[in-house]
Amino acid sequence: MAMGLQPGDGKSTGDQVISRFQETDFEGGKIVQRVHSDNDTPPETQSGEIIIWTRFQNSDGGPNSAQGAQGGTGQVIHLKNDGSIHVTDGNGATKIYDGKGNVTQDVNNYTLSSQ
Repeated sequence: MAMGLQPGDGKSTGDQVISRFQETDFEGGKIVQRVHSDNDTPPETQSGEIIIWTRFQNSDGGPNSAQGAQGGTGQVIHLKNDGSIHVTDGNGATKIYDGKGNVTQDVNNYTLSSQ
């Protein structure tokens, strides 16, 4: 798992770290290595926020060619400090829960089915 370091943590911004967990104890993570990359910068987050993203091949065929977790065919889930949740797929669909009970969707096609 790579996590971005932020201002005020005593480290330079723009670096990533690798964290490891003891077996199934996901509360006891520890940072084991810093990973620096000028081309593959971590997404911007504030203290206390969680961002999960995946990146796959971009439409041009290059692996991991979507820089900064934007574009390509990856997904992003961002749990923000204001209580909102932002979910984005790699082709432009977004769903935002604003933390106040409201939901906004931006999609190309929406299908609702019941069983």
